[in-house]
Amino acid sequence: MLSGGILFLGRRDLVSGCHRERRRAIEACIVPLSIRYAAGQIKSRQHPKEPMMPPIATARQTATSVIPRTARAAVLTAQGGPFAVRELPVPNVAPRGVLLRMALGGVCATDAHIFKGDWPGFTFPAVLGHENCAWIARLGEEIATDFLGEPLTEGDLVIPRVAGCGRCWYCLCGGAMRWCPNRKSAPGVGGGLALSGGWAEYMYIEADSLQMFKTIAPPDVAVLTEPMATCVGGIERSQLRLGETVVVQGAGPIGLLTAACARLAGAGRLIMVGGPADRLELAREFGVDLTIDIDAVRDPAERSRQVLAATPRGFGADLVLGCVGHPSAVGEGLQYLRPGNARMVEIGNATGGGSFPLRPSPDLVYKNSTLHGFWGTTTEHWISALRVLERRALPFGKVVTHRLPLDRAADAIAALNGDYRIDGRTALKVAIEPGAK
Repeated sequence: MLSGGILFLGRRDLVSGCHRERRRAIEACIVPLSIRYAAGQIKSRQHPKEPMMPPIATARQTATSVIPRTARAAVLTAQGGPFAVRELPVPNVAPRGVLLRMALGGVCATDAHIFKGDWPGFTFPAVLGHENCAWIARLGEEIATDFLGEPLTEGDLVIPRVAGCGRCWYCLCGGAMRWCPNRKSAPGVGGGLALSGGWAEYMYIEADSLQMFKTIAPPDVAVLTEPMATCVGGIERSQLRLGETVVVQGAGPIGLLTAACARLAGAGRLIMVGGPADRLELAREFGVDLTIDIDAVRDPAERSRQVLAATPRGFGADLVLGCVGHPSAVGEGLQYLRPGNARMVEIGNATGGGSFPLRPSPDLVYKNSTLHGFWGTTTEHWISALRVLERRALPFGKVVTHRLPLDRAADAIAALNGDYRIDGRTALKVAIEPGAK
């Protein structure tokens, strides 16, 4: 029901998905106005004849009646490797389970940190892959629809997610669903030798809080849903206001998608500090007005000078969005802020990674600045992210630059922990394609 702009869902809704007639009400409540406009859900009054984006071809696959007993998976055998392609048993599907035939599994900096042993409590050996899109191979008998009430059949392309329980303090009051003590599975980041991550031909998920989002986006766009949700959440935390001057630090997938969200959410002047040059070229296609190449401008003080010079009256940025994941970048980003009620949000910096010098008075107090952290998405963020990606108002299809087979998982990790190059080309977003040979 709706009350005062708040949508109340029962436990059955949170677990099994809501009915079709509630879908529009849900999206109207949870998707920010500017993002919904970008997704084509609100028509422009000033431009009533504005052309719509062309329809996206369905990503559905023909269902198969034969499920193999085993499936190939890229198994990370130990901290630091090596990877080995192994045959793992395919489980029987429980009533609240789903067997997915993997389309793509994104490669994330989290995976690179797990490889190096930077993820506390991780259990080796394991199958990685938490940024996933896949075709339904088998549905549990208790699952008939996706989270938003769309009917599901074998062959549909979906984005899977395991949410919190929706009942505990962390989920309902604390704004910390990621720390839900009742969430017993986390695809791709929980460890263990099973088909629980996306770097495998099949992935099996069984959970009361399983969520699936049916999509018509092509796999190389749909696979961006999880990282895009992080960026949507970061923009929400930042409270970006229309016309503000925004700086994005970092030109990797999170930086690029965060810049896209900032542009769609109404940023005025949009500046990106990052590299290498070909990533910055793509950033300009995503609406970035000015790029500063850290390979060409190596002195942080000079980069700060150039950023300030590019802001109105040389005053500084209203908002800085940190997407680098390195401590020194946080200190540098604070220098970009103008005096007054400016903010910085550090997005998705998920591991320890060291420290940086902070001068509380000149860096924060004197300037009246605010430094936020954001990590841990909600269901609302995933829905918003997927709707924007499906709309394809920006060239999201260019973000995945490399699709590698299972036996090249080590090459993907080496690129993220090295020079970000694969086969002589700069890698932006790398995805594992289990069906490729």
